[in-house]
Amino acid sequence: MNATLSNNQKASYQNQNLRITGHSIPYLNDLPKVKYESEKNVLFLKGNSTGDLINEFYEGVIESIQNHFKDSDKLSLYLYINELNTPSLKCFFYIFKVLKKEESKGKKAKVTWFFDLNNQSMMDSAFDFSDLFNLQVTIVAV
Repeated sequence: MNATLSNNQKASYQNQNLRITGHSIPYLNDLPKVKYESEKNVLFLKGNSTGDLINEFYEGVIESIQNHFKDSDKLSLYLYINELNTPSLKCFFYIFKVLKKEESKGKKAKVTWFFDLNNQSMMDSAFDFSDLFNLQVTIVAV
C-alpha cells in the first residue's frame, strides 16, 4: 500500500470559476473549487463533485494536468472532495492514469487527499486509488 495517513495538514483553496485550458465553467456548489498555481506546480480541488457538468469540469482539469507536465517535471495535487458520484470516480480514474503515466516518464506526481473524519467512504476511495495505480498518496484526516 502506498498511501500514508496524516492528521496535521490542511489544504488551502479559493472560490473561482474553472478557467484552465480554455474551459470556463461557473462555480457551482456541486462542482469542486479550483486553485491552480502553475508556477508552484500545485493544483487544489475542494468541495462536492456531483454536478451535471462533471465531465466538462474534469475534462479541463485533465487537460490542464497534461499540459502542465509538458513544461514541468512535477505536480502536487491536493484533493478535499466531500462527495463523489460515479462520473466523478471515472474522471478521477483518468486523472490518476495521467499521473501514473507521467511518473513512468520520470516525473514527480504528489497527491494529498484530505477527507472529513466522518466520511469513511472518501478515505476508502483515497486508499483504493492509491492501490489501483500504485501511486504514493498522503491521506489526511481533517
